[in-house]
Parts: sequence; structure tokens; C-alpha cells
Amino acid sequence: MHHPPERAVDMAFLFTAATRAVSEPVILVGYVQPLLMVIVVGAWAWLVATKLDKDAMYFHLPRRNWSVFHLVVAVAAIVVYLFIPQVATGSSYWLNVPVLILLLAVSPLGYMVARNKKVPEEQRFSFSLQGVHQSMQHRRMAKAMRSASLSFKMADGTMYQTPPRDDPAYAVHLGAEEMLLAALDNRATNITLGPSKEGEYTMMTTVDGLSQRTTMPESAPPSDIITYFKQLGRLDAGDRRRRQRAIIKAIRGTETRELKLVTDGSGAGMRLSVTIDPTKQVNLRIDDLGLLPHQREIWDRITSSANGTVLIAGGLHQGRTNTLFSLIESHDAYLTNVQTLEIEEQRLIEGVRHNVFDPATEDSDFWTTLRAIMRRDPDVMGIAEMVDAQTAVQIAQAGLDGPRMYFSLRADNALQGLQVYMKAVDDPELAAAGLIGLIGIRLMRRLCETCRVPYQPTEEAIRKLNLPAGRVKQLHKAGGKVILKGHNPETCPECGGSGYLGQTGVYELLEIGEEERQLISNKDLQGLRAVLRKKKGMFIPDVALAKVIEGTTSIEEVNRVLRSAGSAKKRRSGRSELQKKA
Repeated sequence: MHHPPERAVDMAFLFTAATRAVSEPVILVGYVQPLLMVIVVGAWAWLVATKLDKDAMYFHLPRRNWSVFHLVVAVAAIVVYLFIPQVATGSSYWLNVPVLILLLAVSPLGYMVARNKKVPEEQRFSFSLQGVHQSMQHRRMAKAMRSASLSFKMADGTMYQTPPRDDPAYAVHLGAEEMLLAALDNRATNITLGPSKEGEYTMMTTVDGLSQRTTMPESAPPSDIITYFKQLGRLDAGDRRRRQRAIIKAIRGTETRELKLVTDGSGAGMRLSVTIDPTKQVNLRIDDLGLLPHQREIWDRITSSANGTVLIAGGLHQGRTNTLFSLIESHDAYLTNVQTLEIEEQRLIEGVRHNVFDPATEDSDFWTTLRAIMRRDPDVMGIAEMVDAQTAVQIAQAGLDGPRMYFSLRADNALQGLQVYMKAVDDPELAAAGLIGLIGIRLMRRLCETCRVPYQPTEEAIRKLNLPAGRVKQLHKAGGKVILKGHNPETCPECGGSGYLGQTGVYELLEIGEEERQLISNKDLQGLRAVLRKKKGMFIPDVALAKVIEGTTSIEEVNRVLRSAGSAKKRRSGRSELQKKA
């Protein structure tokens, strides 16, 4: 049998293979490899265009030169990527792509190295492990802050790192948020968290001067929340008894609120008081105090005198500090030497020298501190509290021929304040000699003008008010409801349904002249009241009634405030009857 030569067979095989190659397509580059290249180069281009180019523009680096550099590096990396041979199946995954990434990284790394030589040290990029750790911490903090409603700036001014969700401390942070958010939304000025007489923790929130028990936070125990606030205030968390104070800030979106923390404790547990925006609370203008027109004239006469003592009497959180600071601001601190002596700094007045008493100072009492200040010859002196009887004696002596003295002390009204002052001085003639004015202050809630309800009082109610018939056409009371859409009443959006919005000051401003000083020297306070009444002096009930008539407040609110201040039983029963009749 005849067989073709071997060479003829090989040639026939090659011819057949060549013919098949021409007729069938061959894929030289896979689909995945170009796709990976596009993804990597796209990420690199985003980094260069959105970060590095803007950074070069910010620091005034040669943007055009750097753009050319980035472009050259990118072209070189792509060329190398495309011409790397595929030595094995799938080599583009484990060889070509890493090479492309490394070559493209030359561009940003080179820029960062050159950039760090030209920018300030605090603006340089850090390649250390510590820098990476700090960056991760910042990202973690930012994520936690995004998930929380509030963030805090601590007492030392640094931002507190909000705990992440997986941190057990995050529950305590949520408890602090529960406590604050409801108070902020309801216009609260103070929150108190502490043990009750029964031993259980309670929370009280003050809105428009009225304190009410509110729902306790559920996310964390009260003691943990108090400790959390202590940490924010850089206070000693281990000291559960001593009184400690701090100022922190709560940030909610674009809004920043100042918080004054006061912590102390007893055997029953720790206690926390949070005052919201404390500086704003004692930063009212004279026109915002609520003085009646003729009272403003008395105010101006009292503050225009060169010397003498003015007593400012009021209860706790009843506007004494506001009144004291407003009196001080009535004097030009740049033309006169105006100073204060305070237990703690409440607010800074420009030009005024604020002296804060430090009880920790050895061999120093409040009255000796006052005496030392008086040696500096102030023209106007404001004393924020009566800590001891010697303080009153110092003020009485200085009021004879010394500077103008404004003395704030705790009492329900002006005449009670005078009694407290006389008892402390223990010399009625000395106490009376320098007095030129008495001021009593009480705060009452202001009716919400959006939802207050007018009504016609009965004739018997008008008679109880000691007003001539026909003078009062209508009075107002709290509503709390408004009709916005349709005909269904809804909760008033302004006051939140309470019927009251803000507070107004109810003042008694009483000028003290020679006749009044003589009665004080004789301890004849009944005669003093009669003389002041004869001179048309208005006491707190009279001013409160005037504010009821003008629609600023309600009879119900006047009853509440006078009762809480310990008014006489006769007045209390009379006002209650008046409330029923009206």
C-alpha cells in the first residue's frame, strides 16, 4: 500500500489549520480585562479631579504642571497594562491589574510628597500608622454623630467623640438626648434630675417658670446619665457629694445651645441641674422687663442718684439677677467705676469689673471681700446675694455717703426684703439712713397672644377687682387651642397648648424719701406701707392686676403665683373666689 510522504502530511495539516484560522474569529483580549482597566482608571481620575486638583488650587500650586504629570503617568500606566503579556489563563487579574494600580499610584503619591514640602506642617498629609488611626477615628466619630441627634462640645472646648452604636456608652448618650431634646422642643429653661424623697429618681422640667414632673429617659439609668454629663463638663465623676459646675454646649444641626451643669449629691444619690442658655436668661433689656410706664420713670429717678442703697427683693428664679444687671447697665461703665460681687459669674457686662467670691480662699469671707472692693472707690456697686449679716452692715455703712449700692436679696416682695435687711443690719437707723429705693420682683407667665381667649367678666368679678363699673370690657384667659384648617381646634403651635408663652416681670418700685426713712428708723412698717400707698406706690398684687386688665396675663396665673409665694390667707381666698366669679 502506498503512503504519502511525511512532509506532505505536515503541509496538508498546516494548510487546513491556516484555512480554519481565516474562517473562525479569535479573541486576543478578554472582556473582563478592559472593564477592570476602566474601573481602576475611573477611580484614579475621580481622585485627581475632585481632590488633588482642588487641593493644588487651594494652596496655589502649579495646577497645569501637575495636570500634565498626572496625564503622562496615566498614559504610561495604560500602555504598560495593555502590553503585559498574558502568561497564563487569568493572569490579567493577578498581574496586570496590580501593576496598573501601582503605576497610577505614582501620580497621587508624587503629588503628596511634593505638596508636603510647600504647605504648613499642620496641613501636611500623614502616612504614619498613627495618622491612619486618627483618620479612622475621625470617620468613626463622624458616623456616630450622623446617627445621633445631638453632639457636645465639652467644657474645655473640644468636641466629644459620640460613641458608635455598637458601644455600650451609646445607650447613655441616647439617654442624655432623651433628656434634652424634649426640653429643647418645649422651650424649657431648666432640667433637674435627682432622687426624690421616696428614693426614686425623678426629672423636673421648667417651662415659663413653671416646673413639672416629666417622663424619665428610658435608654439609660439616671446615675449613668449624670456621670455622662460630668464627663462632658470635665468634672470629677468620682466625687458624688461636692457641688461642681461647668458650661458645655449642645449642637443640633446648625443650632448651638449653651448648657450650665450643676451637680451635687447626698446619701440618696447624685443630682444634676441643667440650665439651658443661662446667659440669655439674664440678658434682658430694660424695655423687656415688663415695667409699667410710670414705673420706668421711677426707675430712671432711682438710677440717676449719685449714692444711696437700693434693695432688690425676689424669690429663687424670679428675675433678681436680670433686675440687678439691668440696674447696673443703666450706668455708663466707661465713665464710672462699676463693679459687682457675685457668688458665681452669671454674665459679663462690657466695661464692668466682675468680682467672683471664692469661698476656698483662706481667711476670706463674703463681707471682707466686699470691704476690700470698696477700698477701690467704685462709683456703682452691685452685690448679687446676702451671704451673711456682715454683708448687709457693710452695705448700710457704704450707702451713707459712698457709691450707689444695688443689693439683691431673697424675699417675696420689697417690704419683706426690707425686713430681712433690717434684721441683718440690726440697727434700724443705720439701715434706713442710706436707703433710696425698694424693688420687688415676681415673674408671671405671659398669655399666648395666638390662642388667648377673651371673655366678659361678671359684675361681681369687676366689683371684686375694685374697678368702677364699665371700665373693663373684657379679660383674657389661657386657651391652648387654635383653628388652623377646617373647623377642628388644634393645639396651638406657638405655646404647645399651655396657653402661655414666655414670662413678664411684675414689679413694685418704691421710692424712699426722708419721711419713709424716718418710719423705717422707728420700725413702723405698717405706717411705711400706708405712706407708700398714699403716694400711689403700687405693690405686686396691684401691678399683677394691671397686667390682667391689659391682657398680658390671667387671673388664674396671678392666683397661682401669689399662692406659691405665700400670700396672706385672706388675699388667697379672695382671689380664688374672684377666679370662680370671673
